[in-house]
Amino acid sequence: MTSAIKVQDISVNYDPRVALSSVSLLIGAGEIVGLVGPNGCGKSTLIRAITRVVPLSSGKITLLGEDVSDLSQRQLARLVAVVPQNPNVPDNFRSFDLVMLGRTPHLGLLQSESERDLQAVHNAMIATDTWHLADRLLGEISGGERQRVVISRALAQETPVLLLDEPTAHLDIGQQAATMELLESASSERSLTVLVAMHDLTLAARYCQRLVMLSQGRLIAEGRPEEVLREELLADVYTSRIDVFSHPYNGLPVVTSSGRTEGRQYGNAQDPAETARKADQGQDLHPHRR
Repeated sequence: MTSAIKVQDISVNYDPRVALSSVSLLIGAGEIVGLVGPNGCGKSTLIRAITRVVPLSSGKITLLGEDVSDLSQRQLARLVAVVPQNPNVPDNFRSFDLVMLGRTPHLGLLQSESERDLQAVHNAMIATDTWHLADRLLGEISGGERQRVVISRALAQETPVLLLDEPTAHLDIGQQAATMELLESASSERSLTVLVAMHDLTLAARYCQRLVMLSQGRLIAEGRPEEVLREELLADVYTSRIDVFSHPYNGLPVVTSSGRTEGRQYGNAQDPAETARKADQGQDLHPHRR
């Protein structure tokens, strides 16, 4: 497998808190990998570390064989595009102008946009169903529409790697599926490598080829959705009763929560490394729940 993203034993500290601890991960070119886990587990930090927004305390990250620490900002922006969780975009910007910013890494100093750049923006906005918003100010459109415009900017950047942090958070159920189908198509047609942080485990199972689960800054499970989304592991990580069913049409996992159980402590009270060890060995994480 040709690696597009290689994370080698990285740690990130927000003194005095450890945000990521000894995380290693290999993502192949053209893969769609879902990054899952509870709030505060390190998903956003991992995405920020890949793009050098936060510094590594130790370890190494490479993109398409290039050490990210050796790349200029322009070189990095030609390799990876990012859709952040809470994008800071000015209300008085036209949607078209924001998407055009995705072409910045491809332009020289004081260089005007070419027909190629205009076409890239048009294609990205058509793909995300935002072309009709091209002349609208960002402050005049809904949160879901704004999110799709931000995704358009990332697609217009035309990088081989795309990182997304909760891209479906502000979208309705139809747009969530449409967005994930768009990423699926882009990955297939352009060999685009996608790492996407998600809270919706059922949606992640439907569209991601592999899932990577973090808990308290540690990678505790990775594999096919049905290998990672197991009731005992999820109950331990999310400190909640979790039910996992097979979808009646595609057989993929469907995940629901029955809520927290009073008076019972689940896995976040444990060392996540111990949770991962038990999960790897197929041990019952909560034998008392029989």
